[in-house]
Amino acid sequence: MGNFVRFYPFYYSSYEQDGSSFLGLAGLFYRWKNSKDETVARAILPFYYYQKNEYNLLFPFYFRFGGDDLDYVSFSPFHYKLRSTNVDRDWIWLYYSSEDRKEKTSSLILAPFYFEWKSAESRGDILLPAYLKYYEKNKNLELYFGGFSISQTGGRFDASLKSSGSGKEYYIDLDYSFIYNLFSISLRKEITSPFTFLRIQKKKKSPL
Repeated sequence: MGNFVRFYPFYYSSYEQDGSSFLGLAGLFYRWKNSKDETVARAILPFYYYQKNEYNLLFPFYFRFGGDDLDYVSFSPFHYKLRSTNVDRDWIWLYYSSEDRKEKTSSLILAPFYFEWKSAESRGDILLPAYLKYYEKNKNLELYFGGFSISQTGGRFDASLKSSGSGKEYYIDLDYSFIYNLFSISLRKEITSPFTFLRIQKKKKSPL
């Protein structure tokens, strides 16, 4: 049997033989400890509530649900944070980032000037007003401040339109534009293998 001391309504405490304990003060503060002297629950009425590995709440400013630092969600009027096996997300006012390791997608925003994304279909980034870069499997677009842009597209000739001179099956179209397409230059290069396009991509652009 444990020991306890009480002086209602201001003070109450108890101690069990296994080392666990409870403390209450003025009907507003409560604390529970386990046999290892670890705080497993705490409350300061009516604003603060804590339960180990379950929640940590400070009304109306901070809310956290979940256990360890690898699997939880926390939020407030000023932030949002998610940590899980496959997904991480962060938001703090003008900053937002997201990563989905299962879907292999990610995004980053520093509003209103910088945007970055990556998915299975495309990737790119925008820095306003300096540049816009957009990349797909067979198409690239780069637009820079001042109206200069570079567009690169790759593909395969239709069988009926296959280049008779070179006998090559694939092509790369390069388009250079100036002053927002007021002037432009278009070039086509015939290639033997589509992997040539991928090699050119890797040389011209570094991964995000």
